[in-house]
Amino acid sequence: MSFSMTGIGSISLGSPNLDDNYALDKNSIFRKTRQGTLKVFKDNNWPTVETFRYTFNIKTSTELSNLETFFNNNLGLTVTFTDHYNVSRTGYIISSNFNPAQIHNCKYELTLEIITSQQIKIYPNEEYCD
Repeated sequence: MSFSMTGIGSISLGSPNLDDNYALDKNSIFRKTRQGTLKVFKDNNWPTVETFRYTFNIKTSTELSNLETFFNNNLGLTVTFTDHYNVSRTGYIISSNFNPAQIHNCKYELTLEIITSQQIKIYPNEEYCD
């Protein structure tokens, strides 16, 4: 299994480490009333944001250099990634900087954060009433 990303160029990595994680933000508003009751509001038109955090072991300095080039060319731009479960998503790399940790002489560890969002569907032929 492998992990691949396509944007300006493409790159293929091995499977991420087991500590990859996933966060889901449904963009809700939480308020407490004066009595202390929690009220939650969410509009169905608000997008749901998913954040994926993957940690990779990089085995060679060439692979690290290729990943750094891909990272610098695609930071903040749309990328399509296919994870190690063969699920394809489109999102944005949001890791603030390219900061691999050196584990051994030629082995590195790098964490990437990628966000995706459900697109709000707009139907151009739909009529709206006031």
